[in-house]
Amino acid sequence: MKKAIAMVTCDDKLAGTIDDRIFYDAVQARGHKVCFCSWTDESIDWSQYDLVLIRSTWDYYRKIQAYLDWAKRVSSLTNLVNPLAVILWNSSKTYLLHLEKNGIPIVPTIVAGSFQDAYKAADDLIAIHQKIVVKPAISAAADLTNLVCHIENLPGAILKILERGQVLLQPYFEAVCISGEVSLMFFGKENSVQYSHAVLKKPKSDDFRVQVDFGGTVEGIKAPGNLIELARKALAKSPFPVSYVRVDIIDWESNPKIAELELIEPELFFRFSPRAADDFASALKL
Repeated sequence: MKKAIAMVTCDDKLAGTIDDRIFYDAVQARGHKVCFCSWTDESIDWSQYDLVLIRSTWDYYRKIQAYLDWAKRVSSLTNLVNPLAVILWNSSKTYLLHLEKNGIPIVPTIVAGSFQDAYKAADDLIAIHQKIVVKPAISAAADLTNLVCHIENLPGAILKILERGQVLLQPYFEAVCISGEVSLMFFGKENSVQYSHAVLKKPKSDDFRVQVDFGGTVEGIKAPGNLIELARKALAKSPFPVSYVRVDIIDWESNPKIAELELIEPELFFRFSPRAADDFASALKL
């Protein structure tokens, strides 16, 4: 049965990202009707689609309540992937504490909801680790993410983050600049996601952010078995089934730690694995 599928983006990605286009072609080749749609386009009748697949909605964190309201509305009309419960759980990086509570090694994370709590936590962490990362609980693409080594540089960063919500404070790991961050992609249905492929992301020499937007690099790699197993254990502790996920791991050469479970709109790096887009389409029963 041929289906109508909406690949959901943001206004400045309506032509699709490189990886969106690869998946678009794979699904269209199977005879389905596919289109790119911005989640903010109020003229769209989402009920006309058999599947609404969230892809590059990369501005969602700036309008989080509107985004969650949109997801609730769409999920009441059709099949939203990943589903609403996943989006609600994963939209704040405080989910990391759930993983930690369930025995998953994460990047140590402190959550603060006030200036006083954030400042004290930062002061304590800097005394121990010298460098720390301070960022919003709701964010993407390293937005408002700060590397801090002097407490006097902190107040402005905290206040700006608090305008959006809670503050996350984490030790800085030099391993990110040395060995990079490994991202592992999994696709599937219900509770049976399968490992697909992996990439290694590294920051440029004078930065700590791995995103290409900040000069970082990406290359396809064969993921070590222990990282695949760690990713699977982390996914097993997610309270909701997913159809796609990217698991980001740092300090992976010595003491691997989960940096993030990307369950909302992760870049999936299809371009580094020729079979991945088709495997994902099969997992979605397209």
